Amino acid sequence: MTSPSVDRIPRRTTGALFVAGALAFAGAATVLSSTFDWPDVLREPADVVLPAVVAGGAGLTWTWFATAWTYAILLVPILLLPAVLGRRG
Repeated sequence: MTSPSVDRIPRRTTGALFVAGALAFAGAATVLSSTFDWPDVLREPADVVLPAVVAGGAGLTWTWFATAWTYAILLVPILLLPAVLGRRG
């Protein structure tokens, strides 16, 4: 049997990673929204969007990558969640 303080460490770590992932996504999505009018731009035709992507340059590309990688940050606590909830099987 483990002590209660040992059980709290994975729970707090998982919770902190969920919060960090949510805040990271919120920040990246805010930057993407302010620089590229995302997600509304997804409703526009390609002849409007593609010139805007070219005009955005490398900065826009890196902003897209940052937004995408925030989903990867959430992968870690999602994988830890069954162990924390005691449902490994």
